[in-house]
Amino acid sequence: MWSVLRGRRLNGMKFVRQYAIGPYFADFVCREHAIIVEVDGATHSTDVEIARDTRRAEFLRTQGYRIFRVTNIDVRENLDGVREALIAFVLAQPGCDRASGCPSPQPSPHRRVMGRGGARGITRALFPLPVAFFTQRGEG
Repeated sequence: MWSVLRGRRLNGMKFVRQYAIGPYFADFVCREHAIIVEVDGATHSTDVEIARDTRRAEFLRTQGYRIFRVTNIDVRENLDGVREALIAFVLAQPGCDRASGCPSPQPSPHRRVMGRGGARGITRALFPLPVAFFTQRGEG
């Protein structure tokens, strides 16, 4: 995944690895657009782990981040599809389009109060990957 994100290779966006946000570390983060890319392995499938991930995701949302979640298998077996799905996820942000890219997020009351801003919530990118690539979890 890092080969797709490093050096501004994804739409010119700067990503960093293993970025600390409160008590958590995010796999990959674009700070400018408040986007987290999480690559999940087998340790995210039990009820306890899902509940832990849900609490973690809720905290990250309160900090203003949108989360793009993908599995290790998706990255290994369909990296091009993951890249396209991530681009679609990024472009789904209000104010983004393929021609102009994404403008810098505008300050909002939430940003001033909570820290990093932008759209919040967990989104599963479903295009062009089939829905079967993603497991449904108890995410709000």
